[in-house]
Amino acid sequence: MKIQGQKSENFKQTIDLMKFLGNSLNCFLLVNGSFSSKKNENFIVTEYVVDSLKDKSQEILSNDLLVKIVKFLIEGFAFMSLNRIFHRNISPQNIFLTLDFIPKIVNFTSALVHIVDEKKPIVKNFPYFDDNESGYLSPERYKLMQDLKSAQSIQSIQSAKNTKSVQGIQSVQAFDVNIEKSEVYSLGLVILELIIKKEITEFQSGEKFLEMYEAISEINDLLLRNIVEKMLMNDPEDRPYFKDLLNEVNSIF
Repeated sequence: MKIQGQKSENFKQTIDLMKFLGNSLNCFLLVNGSFSSKKNENFIVTEYVVDSLKDKSQEILSNDLLVKIVKFLIEGFAFMSLNRIFHRNISPQNIFLTLDFIPKIVNFTSALVHIVDEKKPIVKNFPYFDDNESGYLSPERYKLMQDLKSAQSIQSIQSAKNTKSVQGIQSVQAFDVNIEKSEVYSLGLVILELIIKKEITEFQSGEKFLEMYEAISEINDLLLRNIVEKMLMNDPEDRPYFKDLLNEVNSIF
């Protein structure tokens, strides 16, 4: 796996983060090593996976497989949230599948980390600000990105880019974004697209309520539909946290 655009310090942090996750749950890649090329390109050697969810975008999966994938993903993101790790770049391209359809969450170059336990290998936060345009943002984060890109927000952008370490969480609060509930929405979009096999990135703005709920109604499994609907509530206050979702899927599947 090639890691682009990272300084050596951040590259080491990414490796440490991936090792911690890979050694904790099987919905993360096992890290076997790392190296840098003569061109200063950074590579991480991981277990072998072939297809991303994007590659599977038109493949019809059985309901049992969909439930399996959803359970693993919610378990993975619940574990990350418990450890104050936020991916911030959730998309079908950043979730791979093994041959037995276990999802693997990848690409932590934009992750926000807030871990104070010195026994764990992650020692620093990544900046909060980023220019993610994956198409799978929550409405509140989509609006934040648009506001920060406006001419009136140049100073705010610079301040956010310079935010360091533990101040990252404070910057989230300053921008009035609940990062975990934002992640819940993003994952909900990915799951919805996986199930109904339709492009749904237009729903990130939060403006097409009726169209989104029509798309959700296409989910045949009532239990899956109920979970996705909760994840895609427009108001973040109405969305569950990952731990609540995990409790629900464990109780019904």
